[in-house]
Amino acid sequence: MSSWRHTFSRIGLTSGSLTCVFLNLEVNPVFGIIMVIKVYIASSTGSIAVKKHQQEVLGFLEANRINFQEVDITMLEDQRLWMYRNIPRDKQPERGNPLPPQIFSEDRYCGDYEDFFQSKENNTVFSFLGLSSQPSVKDSES
Repeated sequence: MSSWRHTFSRIGLTSGSLTCVFLNLEVNPVFGIIMVIKVYIASSTGSIAVKKHQQEVLGFLEANRINFQEVDITMLEDQRLWMYRNIPRDKQPERGNPLPPQIFSEDRYCGDYEDFFQSKENNTVFSFLGLSSQPSVKDSES
């Protein structure tokens, strides 16, 4: 399974620009469920803060070999609407829509940039993402 992940980990085109897509395939030992980490981003945003937050989340995941799927809400309206509907009410802003990046493990909401940043500061990113442990170098290279 690792070689399949490695072979197909960098495929995807959106609007003529290459998008890296990674899938995190982790089997739950009890149920055998495959979990996919999804990071909802906006490729065309005028906000420098949103761009930096997205880059920080994606860069951290890539540097730590945490596989994920990048979902561009500016290109996929159905995914944008799904994201908005699946963010808990207590995480919704008082006005407007939630800003990317928003992070999910399958359909389970993990959090936004602030939640990710806190988990990173507390060294709890793997539990924040619902992952059992950090992937080993050996697993990532096979």
